[in-house]
Amino acid sequence: MADIQISEDNENNIVFINKPSLFLDSFYSVPHAEPEIESISKPSWRVWILLTILLMIGIWKIIPESAEHRSEHLMSQGQYRECAAVANQDLSLNSNNQTLREIGTEAMVKDILHVGWLDKIDNGQFDDARIMLTEAAEFSRHNPEGMKVVRALNWIADMEEYFYQKKPETPLVIFQDEKRLKSLLRRWKKDKDNIRDFFCSLTAYSHEDTWNKDIADQLQVRVFRGLDKLQIQNLFYVGDIEELKKAVELASKSDRIKIIEQFKRRFPGIGGLEAMSQSDKKGEQP
Repeated sequence: MADIQISEDNENNIVFINKPSLFLDSFYSVPHAEPEIESISKPSWRVWILLTILLMIGIWKIIPESAEHRSEHLMSQGQYRECAAVANQDLSLNSNNQTLREIGTEAMVKDILHVGWLDKIDNGQFDDARIMLTEAAEFSRHNPEGMKVVRALNWIADMEEYFYQKKPETPLVIFQDEKRLKSLLRRWKKDKDNIRDFFCSLTAYSHEDTWNKDIADQLQVRVFRGLDKLQIQNLFYVGDIEELKKAVELASKSDRIKIIEQFKRRFPGIGGLEAMSQSDKKGEQP
């Protein structure tokens, strides 16, 4: 008998397996071994760290550098004017950034000192000194703290000019100095807290800079010494000068010369009295 018999009577061919071993071999044959797929090893932890570092570097390059960081970098490089300008530009967009205000103000002060503002004052070049302050105000116009410093420095420049133009032997020149003196003291009274704050900040700026510290100390001493002189002059002379003006204005022509001469004997150092006497003799206003 054949091992496999195919029936021809059936509409559908039916296969008869006469040998049991063939049946078992057909359904329980050993499966063919599938080809092994080479496994892909996972990246090591060193690779992940490297990828993370590269990603962070890429993000850092994409993110814009902060205004504070740019300003601090310029400050550390001694580029004070550029630092103040950068701070001012960013403050035009965010005027409430206190960090930028402080950085910009410090940079502006250091720039003024390093470009010789005090040398201009010492040499009587007050117009040049004021031009420098005008420039400082320009690149600090969005920085309220910086503008306060500019105002303080303008007051210092005006006071220094007042004493620079005076003769040492002449306390005051009547009809000239007393107006400037009163103006300086009025401005001091209005802005004294700001001026004192400026010197406190100047001391802090120069804490680790010997050259700047010397400048800060010398400037503070001379300014407050000058302020003392203004106050003494105002106390001892201005009141009497104002009384003299009133007395001369109200007196008859014959009495004016006597009043002026009496004042001259009391205050021999006051300038302008001679011119006042001459003008009165001619019937002119001094």
